[in-house]
Amino acid sequence: MSSILAGKMMDPEPNEPTVHDWVQRIRSSSNTTTAQSDPVVATICAAAVDSLEIAASLEASGMSRQVVSEQYGQPDVFALAHELWARVPFRAVTVEQPMIWRQGNISDLGRGALYAVPALLLVALTRALNVEFSWWTLPLSVTWGWAAGQVTAYAGYTLRARTDGIGERLAVGWMLMATILTTAVIASGILTIVGGGWGSFLAATGVTTYMVSSAILLMRDAEVLAAGLLGPGAVSSVVILAFGTGPFWSPVAVVCIAVSTVTTFAAAAAQLRVSPVRSLILAPGDVRMGSQHFAHGLLCGAALTTVAILGSEVFRNSDAPTLNALPLLVTLGVMEWQLRSFRAGVERLTMSIRSIDDFSPMAAGLFRRALLRYVAAIVLASIAVSVLIRMHDESPPYLLLVAQILLGVAFYVDLTLVSLSRLDLVLRSWAAGVATGGTLSISLTFTTSFNADAVIWSGAVVAIATTLAVLLALSHNVITDAMSH
Repeated sequence: MSSILAGKMMDPEPNEPTVHDWVQRIRSSSNTTTAQSDPVVATICAAAVDSLEIAASLEASGMSRQVVSEQYGQPDVFALAHELWARVPFRAVTVEQPMIWRQGNISDLGRGALYAVPALLLVALTRALNVEFSWWTLPLSVTWGWAAGQVTAYAGYTLRARTDGIGERLAVGWMLMATILTTAVIASGILTIVGGGWGSFLAATGVTTYMVSSAILLMRDAEVLAAGLLGPGAVSSVVILAFGTGPFWSPVAVVCIAVSTVTTFAAAAAQLRVSPVRSLILAPGDVRMGSQHFAHGLLCGAALTTVAILGSEVFRNSDAPTLNALPLLVTLGVMEWQLRSFRAGVERLTMSIRSIDDFSPMAAGLFRRALLRYVAAIVLASIAVSVLIRMHDESPPYLLLVAQILLGVAFYVDLTLVSLSRLDLVLRSWAAGVATGGTLSISLTFTTSFNADAVIWSGAVVAIATTLAVLLALSHNVITDAMSH
């Protein structure tokens, strides 16, 4: 509390008593009560629980050893602080501490839309141009873009926390350039080995670049700018997917999608630096943590593409397979909404509870309620998709929708643990899931007549279910431990 008060110390007003005036009054009078007009140091002295707090505030107000020795006859600031601590009676002070986590709100739905739009733009582009990109285009874009976005966000937030603004812009700028280069190299390799046309190469590179550019704008707190740049492409994509193509709408949609992609990249690049003005100063463990975030992004991207995109191929009994991916995509904003609400709720809890014994059950209750709200959202979205498919006299892919619900819940628990700095537990959970799902896929390959897509998809679903089970088991002790927050 005293550190918060010390952070509010400032030069006194012209008519406000100085620190010297207050110290002299305390030492020369029996009146040791703190008045409203006294300087901030007086409040800190009254609320201090140790004389070192008073010494720190005296030094912050300009009291040096020489001043203390000449004016008050004490050998140093610590001696004067101990004298004041003994003279001034204790008085509790209530300080309004600013919240670190804001309460989740409807604006988070917009942030979620920014994560979901790249896939929507690519699908709309294929409709508008009447072309079919190669099967590897969207999986590469989503998986590599997710991984690159994770590392970019980690680098940016880490350097910002160190108040290294130049380093932040430099590191994130180089990450954006590296994303473009690595995506182009990987896409070229796949194009040479598998084929698919240069259109697929350009689409994969463009979507990945757009994903990282959007992540940079969100990291720089430019959500409104990102939404404005996204608007033309998003609106035209919805029109194309809802009403089909036409001689007028197709060219308009292509132009709008291109404008959204290019301007988003330009807006992100304008806030960055890519020239090697100075070397980045990395702390021990930065490269290791960056690698872990990259691996985490690869796992999440691969899970999403395997379940949603490959699942749409396995359950290709609908004329609108893009509907199958909607439940997870449209609830990404709800996921962030509930995460923020949970973290803000825990923060308020830590400031209001009277006993540490009350923390564990109450924190667990906050997490359960946030998780259930997200589950309700993705289940309702899945029901809505099922109804839409039924309206077209088709059979909804219920197994695919259930798999997406499991993946969405796993992502939410994953995101919660990452926000609590327990990426190690998250990677351990995914490793257990991948091992279990991989073992099942291998056994199905040799014991059944399922095709390769069905085998891989089945293994992925089991991997996600295993990951979710391990995440839930490991998350309890973290969430209920006050030191984790």
